[in-house]
Amino acid sequence: MKTSKLKKIIYGIGISLFFSQGFLNIACSDWTDIEAKDYYEPPTQGYENNLKDYFNSPHKIMFGWFGNWAGKGGSSMQYALCGLPDSTDFVSLWLCWGNLTVEQQADLKDFQAKGSRAVLCWRAGDIGDNLTPGGNDDAVKEAFWGFDPKDEQSCIEAAKKYALAIVDTCNKYNIDGFDYDIEDWGTLMNSSMPSVPNAFMKTLREEFDKTGKMLVADIPGGAGWLSFYEVLSEETVLSLDYIAWQTYELGHSGL
Repeated sequence: MKTSKLKKIIYGIGISLFFSQGFLNIACSDWTDIEAKDYYEPPTQGYENNLKDYFNSPHKIMFGWFGNWAGKGGSSMQYALCGLPDSTDFVSLWLCWGNLTVEQQADLKDFQAKGSRAVLCWRAGDIGDNLTPGGNDDAVKEAFWGFDPKDEQSCIEAAKKYALAIVDTCNKYNIDGFDYDIEDWGTLMNSSMPSVPNAFMKTLREEFDKTGKMLVADIPGGAGWLSFYEVLSEETVLSLDYIAWQTYELGHSGL
């Protein structure tokens, strides 16, 4: 009799364990199933209004250089402007001189819709750098823009044409302006012909004023770079929306 009861108890425990195991298998299976989740929540109207008020209020400018810009592509926002914080005031698109892809144009439009801005940026010691069909060879640039490096007036006129080409590029792609990275001497940034870079900057300023675009200059922060400021006239410096002082050098003695 005792043996029969013991068998029933063991049998009952076995049945319970069987169903418990089945339940656990099902439960664990549900827990570990891979399922895509979209955690993005579109900003509310209140958030957008607050962001707009922030940009219109006095505040420290959030700025940076943005290189390797590719726009929105797939799930990654690593190389997209829209991957930056919403409080970004503006960025300089390093080594971007136009020819925007569809992905870049869409990214730029959404970035600007939040209230942020983006400007073209590159180094230009010579007239025509990066915008000359055929490349940056000196002879090619001189022939295309029509100037003689020894003739000041021809350099002035060519510098104005170069400025207008930058303006045209900004207008074509709805870029917010230009950041002139001043680190090189040449036919444009010429200490013996200061009228050339100043004519270039003045043309940019006059044209950008028509459409509300920005003119920015950035110069490295070391004392050895300050000679560039001596070439630019006071009128040119005061006409800039911003001066980005590059302070990534280790030493700034003499400042």
